Amino acid sequence: MKLSQRFITAVYKFDKYNELINTTVGSSLAYYFLISILTVVIMSAAVFPDVSEIYSSISQNVPEFEITDGKLTAEDIVDINAGGTVVKVDSSVDDIEELVNAEDYVQGIFISSSELIVDSKLSNIYNRTSLETFDGLDNSSFKAALVFLKYLTYMLAFVFLMLSKVVFLLFVWCVAKLMSNLFRGGLGFKDSLKLGIYASTTASIIKSVLMVFAVSMHNIIFYGIIIAYMYFGLESCKKQEVKVENNLG
Repeated sequence: MKLSQRFITAVYKFDKYNELINTTVGSSLAYYFLISILTVVIMSAAVFPDVSEIYSSISQNVPEFEITDGKLTAEDIVDINAGGTVVKVDSSVDDIEELVNAEDYVQGIFISSSELIVDSKLSNIYNRTSLETFDGLDNSSFKAALVFLKYLTYMLAFVFLMLSKVVFLLFVWCVAKLMSNLFRGGLGFKDSLKLGIYASTTASIIKSVLMVFAVSMHNIIFYGIIIAYMYFGLESCKKQEVKVENNLG
């Protein structure tokens, strides 16, 4: 079956799910890989603009500065507090603890005349570094680094989403095998894998499209759709098995 035929059958032709189950494991995995790329690209279209906006905001708020011999020289003070994320830069302050103690934050970046503190209470990360490490850094080189970090974030987010699809595949494989045992579908491990792949198509597409419109799908609905598709897919396979047995009889 062609990719388009598999997609159409997986979405609304429950009576032909037995044809999907009869495809090879390799071609089914290739189908899942392509659908995963499609859904990740759609989700990225929803997430990446927000990431870009964050980096643009940081770039616009960075004052003209230069670090020479471990000392920061900056034209302006940076004081940002966005939902518990704090960024404070003040080259007139020698004791960095003054900046840290003045804020109630969840995660923050603090820069004094000679030190940098990165503190995240969410991930238990705390780093205190002398600015001597960043000698020669100025406004233009920092903004260039931000551009690199932005695209690195895009790449890492894409890789993470694709890896999550692998974990998700293992999960639906187990659920499909369990469903087959509960409803006496008679599917082996390979056929259960294929059932999980095709039964998850509709829910995955809907969830990714909703993300573009900033609408979240509750997990109960998401997995409810997948389980419903597995059930109807199993019924299709059972009916086909009965037909074969009757023809043989």
